[in-house]
Amino acid sequence: VIQLKKHLIKLCRIPFTCQKLLLGSTVLENDAILGDLQLTSADSAVLTVTMLISLDIVREQAQKGTNPTVRAAALREVSLLGLKGGEPSFELVSTCFEDSNDSVRVAALEAIPEVTEKGCERAIAVVIAYITRLRSLGLYYGALSFQAALSALTRMADKGHEPT
Repeated sequence: VIQLKKHLIKLCRIPFTCQKLLLGSTVLENDAILGDLQLTSADSAVLTVTMLISLDIVREQAQKGTNPTVRAAALREVSLLGLKGGEPSFELVSTCFEDSNDSVRVAALEAIPEVTEKGCERAIAVVIAYITRLRSLGLYYGALSFQAALSALTRMADKGHEPT
């Protein structure tokens, strides 16, 4: 299963931690060997495996991980999904703007343009609210997260639309 997941990373651009593979209704564990599975005669000619995109692991790592490096890495995994993660990706990334660690906040700000459509007003509003909060605290210009927020706005803005 690990080899299949690695192949799917290249083929579908779905990060390893976001893949959940099923054979019928059975979730395949990473250490399972496909050749060892008990297959019916109907299954033996063609093996049909279903891949679900799941944010369960990266959500757990991003929101409850004790190590900031692990939390930031989880957000980078989510950004690799791009738009495939849908609304749950946006929700996960935007909640991490409030993380206590600056590198995690930067990772979240770098991910937001990847998980939303260009010009997404809701995402732009969330980033502007974050910048406004930083400025009210006197934390801007030199702060890495402030710079990342400005960069995110630039990347999210429609062509010809000036970021505020």
